[in-house]
Amino acid sequence: MSKMLSTPDTDSDPSISCQAYVRAVSVGGIKICILAVHLICIVRVHALYRGSQRAEWVAATYATYVVTDFEHSLPKLHISAAPCLGQTILSKRQQKWLPICWSLDLAMSSIFFLMTVYKLRDSLTDRHGKIRYDILKDVSYINPLLTVLVVDGAFAFFLIVGVIILGLNLALYRGAFYFTPCWPWIYAVLSSAGSHLVLNLRRMGGQGTPTAIFGGGDGLTLPSIRFYHETLAESAQVDNLTVTSNTEEISR
Repeated sequence: MSKMLSTPDTDSDPSISCQAYVRAVSVGGIKICILAVHLICIVRVHALYRGSQRAEWVAATYATYVVTDFEHSLPKLHISAAPCLGQTILSKRQQKWLPICWSLDLAMSSIFFLMTVYKLRDSLTDRHGKIRYDILKDVSYINPLLTVLVVDGAFAFFLIVGVIILGLNLALYRGAFYFTPCWPWIYAVLSSAGSHLVLNLRRMGGQGTPTAIFGGGDGLTLPSIRFYHETLAESAQVDNLTVTSNTEEISR
């Protein structure tokens, strides 16, 4: 760690010590991000392997090794190698391929998001097999619709697409100048959204069963209450039937 932060010219140039401080803060932030991502990974392993302690110990051991390994987890770069304080060090070739990689990720995530939204029609199908698109305009169904989007994974894919678009813009703007301070948060959000999808698959047994808005009845909304005006004769007839039924039960 000290080798990465120290230079021979630290005493002669005060700016080097400032860069060393920024470098130390950056390394600490990266380590915190890696630790958070690996903790989320342990949650995934816990869900996939049904709480297996052996799998959790393996994941925890590997996460501890990665977080504490300063010698191999970070590149050995001289502090003064950065052209500007806080700027990422990317070669021309890396700057060329980075947007292409982000574009491929964006295309795949967008496809998964659209496929998940397309399956929303299964949740809109009532017990008669009719797709009820009319409830999309009904304010009373906002809460069930949002629940379906969160539970079935559409909201997670929406977050992934949004984060990838942000990362793509940061990679293209000013030679990825602002990408360095943002990438830990980008990967943290991606990992959190991914763990949400894994936990949902574990909950549904991996069958991909859509969450139904309409149950066995007419839907989530209560049926309309109707009040009938009955005549005196009809009321007397109902009372006579009730009395007769009660008399038969007593005689039995």
